[in-house]
Amino acid sequence: MSPHRFERFRLVLEQLGVAARRSPGAFESAAAQRAAERKLIGEIRNLLAVPHEAEPTHGRRVVPRREIIRMSMDFVDQQDREYLAVEQLAAVAGVSERTLRAAFHQYFGATPVQYLKLRTLHHVRKALKGADPSVATVTEIATQFGVWHFGRFARDYRFLFGELPSETVRHL
Repeated sequence: MSPHRFERFRLVLEQLGVAARRSPGAFESAAAQRAAERKLIGEIRNLLAVPHEAEPTHGRRVVPRREIIRMSMDFVDQQDREYLAVEQLAAVAGVSERTLRAAFHQYFGATPVQYLKLRTLHHVRKALKGADPSVATVTEIATQFGVWHFGRFARDYRFLFGELPSETVRHL
């Protein structure tokens, strides 16, 4: 087991623990539970992945980049507010994550991770604008979309929208 993979897994667990302690009720929703499950399963797979020798690529199917993007976007559209991972997009398109990155970079000028992060930020903003500020918290809403690192989330949110998530809720 590589020390780098183990440290990454440990950090994800730590972020989950912080999120759970900060707002225990945030994980009561089915959406937050699914997001946590998907994120943890992906990290466990990454942790336990066994490096293997490259297999010959003779006869490998070539998927045009526009088709990769179409399949990925169709899947994204079907998932609506669900937390998504790059691994899911690559699997749906039937390509490696590297090929998916190249297609996204060509079409969007961004990586799939950047695209999904922007998608998440926009979904959280929409949910915050539709929330009852006397009941909902930023943490509970963000957790439903797979956000666990709240400091980084708040920084990215402010950079994109010019205000903190808490300010969005207070403006309602």
